[in-house]
Amino acid sequence: MAPLNPSPPGEPPLSRDGGVSEQRALWASDMNRAAFHSADLFAAILAWGGIGWLLDRWLGTAPWLMVTGFLIGNALGLYLAWLRGSGTGSDAVTKQEGTPGASE
Repeated sequence: MAPLNPSPPGEPPLSRDGGVSEQRALWASDMNRAAFHSADLFAAILAWGGIGWLLDRWLGTAPWLMVTGFLIGNALGLYLAWLRGSGTGSDAVTKQEGTPGASE
C-alpha cells in the first residue's frame, strides 16, 4: 500500500492535505510582507505631509509645503518599498547575517 502523499527520498513527507497548509503559510507570509510595505508607504506620506503642514502653519505658506511634503513622502515611501522588495534593504542584511561565511 503506497503512502497518501509520496515525497522524494530524503525530503520530509508532505502533509495530509497535499501541501495546502504550506501554500497557505506562504500566502500569509506574502500578505504580511505586502502589509508592511503598504504601512511603510502610508507612514512616509503621512509623516512628511505632517511635517509640511506644520511648517506651513509656522511660516504661513499654506498649502505649498504640505503638498511638497506629501510628494516627498510618496517618493521616499516608494523608494523604501522598492528597496525592501528588491532584497537590498534591511531585510536582505538580516538574511545574509545568518548565512555561514558571511563574515569572512
